[in-house]
Amino acid sequence: MRDENAVESNLNRRTLLRRGAVATTGLVALGAGASAQSDETDEPTVITERTTITEPGEYVLGDDLEVDDESCLTIRASDVTLDGRGHEIVRTGDRALPDPDRPDPDTAGIGTDAPDSEPLSDITVTNVTVSNFGAGIHFDDVRDGSIGETTVRENNVGIYLENSTAITVAESTVDRTGWRGIALFDSDDNVVTKNTSNNGDHDLSRGLELLNSNQNTIEKNTASNNFTGVELGNSHGNRLEENTFRDNEHENVVLRESNTNAILENTVTGAGWVGISVTGTGNEFKRNAVRDTRGYGFIVSGAENLVRENEITGSAADGLNLDGERGRIEENTTSENDLAGIRVSGSEYALNENVSTRNGEAELFLDEESSNTTGTGNLLSDDECPYFVDEGTNNDVEYTTE
Repeated sequence: MRDENAVESNLNRRTLLRRGAVATTGLVALGAGASAQSDETDEPTVITERTTITEPGEYVLGDDLEVDDESCLTIRASDVTLDGRGHEIVRTGDRALPDPDRPDPDTAGIGTDAPDSEPLSDITVTNVTVSNFGAGIHFDDVRDGSIGETTVRENNVGIYLENSTAITVAESTVDRTGWRGIALFDSDDNVVTKNTSNNGDHDLSRGLELLNSNQNTIEKNTASNNFTGVELGNSHGNRLEENTFRDNEHENVVLRESNTNAILENTVTGAGWVGISVTGTGNEFKRNAVRDTRGYGFIVSGAENLVRENEITGSAADGLNLDGERGRIEENTTSENDLAGIRVSGSEYALNENVSTRNGEAELFLDEESSNTTGTGNLLSDDECPYFVDEGTNNDVEYTTE
């Protein structure tokens, strides 16, 4: 399990709010449409209109902001803290959906624009509500920063990290997103923690998506009532831990051609089709609870994936469906799934010390596509369906019954 003290230290280091540095009197007001430059004093600059921030410093919103078909706040300097003070940034008018393959936003409520092709650094955005933009908050080419305690609703992409690293996204609410709730594209070594991303209103919405993004930590988030809860595409070495993915229309957790990820202690309930689906190599799935999927509980493809100590129960199809090769399936519990508790369609799997009980079709089913599957110490228990069915080739799985 991730060291809780290390997580808190990381959050404190990037400090979501810098509350102590934002004064409450003596503020410098910024005129309409101007470029924001921090005053030489330590007092923060007050923003009251659509603005481009061009100098380091502390900035606060002095009022709610509204714009037409354009971005609102653009950050073009490093070492900037923007505190919304609970105000809202709203874009009027309709939003066009972005390209389905890459949701580059046409507008942003709060966005970055690094001058001279050099990355920005140390950007903090906090305590603001952003609505109806292409992207609510868009960090592009940023090194070190945070987005915290924000509410982002009815945008195409809620919170969007692109080409960015060492960013903490924490304690934010993303709601009714048109395409992606929280998206990390080409972004490595970030932390996304304690957020909610719910109610995506597009047919292919994702609560969270990682694309070409590696070594990120995704922990203690909730994604529900989207098309897909979380999807990793060509993303490697990430850690998803203690998240809740529930009632997403198609899949709760998806790994597509993604390798060496750790999926640990997540609660995965009520997906419309698959609880967890994986293609990739060398991933680890440990101690996840997969319950009440309206299709398959867990589908494993690819090679050399480890599935250990998971609980898979109440699926309308198979609990654990194995299609791939050379995976290790150890100490899992599958129960009360409508079809097989464990079904093997792949080759060279090792099934050891699993418990399969009260499933509808068979406790353990090695179908005609299976081959060279081995195992010991499995416990199969049921009074109504077959304990064990082997229709494959050269399988040798040991089990006991009760």
